Amino acid sequence: MKKEGAIQKNKQGSVSHTEQRLEIHTSPLPPPSILSEYDRISPGFAERILNLVEKESEHRHNLEKQSVETEIEDHRQRNIEIRLGQIFAFLIGVITILSGSYVAIKGAQIAGSFIGTSGVVGLTSVFVIGHKGKNKF
Repeated sequence: MKKEGAIQKNKQGSVSHTEQRLEIHTSPLPPPSILSEYDRISPGFAERILNLVEKESEHRHNLEKQSVETEIEDHRQRNIEIRLGQIFAFLIGVITILSGSYVAIKGAQIAGSFIGTSGVVGLTSVFVIGHKGKNKF
């Protein structure tokens, strides 16, 4: 609370006193003096204000809790997707190498080496590009 006062003399010689008062209140509830005034004007009004503030606070807490829970679930889902991507990439890589080896054993060494190499190079490039994209953010 800040008070400023000033005493001034006017032309007739009389003295006047002015006073300014600045109150700053940073709470969801009004100060007790104002609450008691509300209750004096309308009995039970202060209690209704308190109930309203309590409900609003509870509502805000629930929203924050939902937000955090949603963020945690999104993070879990992202981790599952990443893990599945890694598993499928590994399977594709193994299948391509085995397919290339099989084709090479059956007599088509050039085709087998092309199949095996392209699978490994493709997976490696996707892995490297994926990591570069993550570093941008």
